[in-house]
Amino acid sequence: MPSIDGLTIPTRGQSLFANSAWRAYRTANFSVPNAAETVIPFTADRFGQAGAELPLHLPGGPAVTGTVAKTLNSYNLTGTGTLFTSELAVGMRLIVPGGAQTDYPEVEYVSNDTTCQCRRVLTATATGQTATRLNSALIIRHAGLYRFYGCFRFAGAVAGNERSILLRVNRGANPIFKARENSNGTNPVYVIVYTEWPCLVDDYIEASAYQDSGGALDLEVEAGLAPDFGCSLAGADFPASTLPRY
Repeated sequence: MPSIDGLTIPTRGQSLFANSAWRAYRTANFSVPNAAETVIPFTADRFGQAGAELPLHLPGGPAVTGTVAKTLNSYNLTGTGTLFTSELAVGMRLIVPGGAQTDYPEVEYVSNDTTCQCRRVLTATATGQTATRLNSALIIRHAGLYRFYGCFRFAGAVAGNERSILLRVNRGANPIFKARENSNGTNPVYVIVYTEWPCLVDDYIEASAYQDSGGALDLEVEAGLAPDFGCSLAGADFPASTLPRY
């Protein structure tokens, strides 16, 4: 495998479990609707690769899609479209709707350009649904205590008051962290994220934004600073039974 600054980078079809620190960022502003918590997608990582499955299984790149041909109640996912013909990679997290439920499987093994095996049985996925690569989550590859950190910049707006960033594990009902700042008139507002949380392999963590300015408000890009979201391994493995599960 190639490496950058000592960090091993997986190529397509390879898995990576040992690396323990990674960061994602955006290359364009992201519009946050009024009074609606919204998950933040990312477009690149801090090691310079954009628009593809990123080092350390970062989310980045576009939300590539493909049509699912079959999967229900099995580990296997077969489909067509760009997602399946050129973008599948081990460790990639997918979104596959299936009626009233949605599966969020992680790719464990890529059989060929149309078929992959997931880590969990797909209990909701239906034939003909559109699978999308999840480009918003940091995916945990090694169980342990993690530090999560980030910097986010809301555009200035006089109206409203709250400018918040929330972190959730596996899209749980309760956030594991919330950082809130108040409006600063027409000046931009910076929200800094920092917390620690124990995670299991395959957990995925997303950052979401909330604001109440009365209209859409951008999370603005500031080169080298924001929006930026990452984590690093801070402690050794934990027994699964001791972890709080949100």
